[in-house]
Amino acid sequence: MSDLPEELETERLRLRRHRPSDAGEITHLLDDWEVVRWLSDVPFPYRFSDAEDWIRTAEKRWIAGRDYQFVATLADSGAVIGHMGMSIATNGRVGSFGYWFGRRYWGQGFATEAAQAVIAFGFLDLGLERIQAAYHPDNAPSGHVLVKAGLMTDGVKTIEFKALGQAVPCPLFALSRQDYSKIYAA
Repeated sequence: MSDLPEELETERLRLRRHRPSDAGEITHLLDDWEVVRWLSDVPFPYRFSDAEDWIRTAEKRWIAGRDYQFVATLADSGAVIGHMGMSIATNGRVGSFGYWFGRRYWGQGFATEAAQAVIAFGFLDLGLERIQAAYHPDNAPSGHVLVKAGLMTDGVKTIEFKALGQAVPCPLFALSRQDYSKIYAA
């Protein structure tokens, strides 16, 4: 899938592939317990070397067609404000997406805007049949993002949260290609 877009644009955001030069801004945003405590696979404290490793891994997985990870930037300034990504199941038909945004960017609709762009990428560019996401049950704003993006409740998934050191039963939300077509056709 070499013809996939490497950048997605929304009204206020540009989602693009990570660059090594993003490591400092990513470290700054993720070295915040209030952000990391909601994320399953992010260590705390978050170090510059963690960001460098993440960027290298994201690049390898993109090339392998297993993960499509985007850094979220403000369209007008280019400032890094968060992350949105889609991991592909081994059958190539199901995508799981996850995201985070720096605390300063919460509550402004950026996550919903980015989620809608990555969901469209998943269905229209990757040809997925289903997209799913889960969130920590105490992080209600994340659940609101999923609902606003069109996902519907689909059960519970137990997820290990690295920074918390525990497994947590999390609400699972999903959207089928058929439902996506109905919701976004208008």
